[in-house]
Amino acid sequence: YGTISNKLKTFGAEIYFEKFFYSYFKYSLSNSFINQKSYIGSKRFNGPSHLNYFIKTFIQYNNPTLFSLSFVYLTRPGTFVNTVERAEYNQDLNVYYPIFSSDYFNNQLPAYNRFDVSFSKFIRLKSLSVATFISLNNVFNNKNAMRPIYSRDYQSFQYVAISE
Repeated sequence: YGTISNKLKTFGAEIYFEKFFYSYFKYSLSNSFINQKSYIGSKRFNGPSHLNYFIKTFIQYNNPTLFSLSFVYLTRPGTFVNTVERAEYNQDLNVYYPIFSSDYFNNQLPAYNRFDVSFSKFIRLKSLSVATFISLNNVFNNKNAMRPIYSRDYQSFQYVAISE
């Protein structure tokens, strides 16, 4: 019997741009690229976090005497998951068990999108300082897929959304 070697190799790069303007404003934009490959035996597959892009844009107003307000938007393709080709029924146990595809990480989840807003204010009193803030994550309530959940017989599935 031969030895099966499983490896996960990841290479990434990021481009980042930042600009300050009108004394209190800051804008940034970044794009990351992640080339992830999974080697199982002698075969090569995209890894679960193989991302052609991961874009983050950020704009902030920060005036220490007034307040700070920021907006952040993230987008990236969905991660890769293994799919079920079929299911076999075990009559003795009255259960189906999945037979997964031999092509690993062969299905990509829908794209991930998120828009966040945060507000903060620093208040100085005579002998006390207070930092107040509010952070709203996933403002538009995008149902970003985390993984597929299959029906009992594995004939259909739906995506489970990430709760944020």
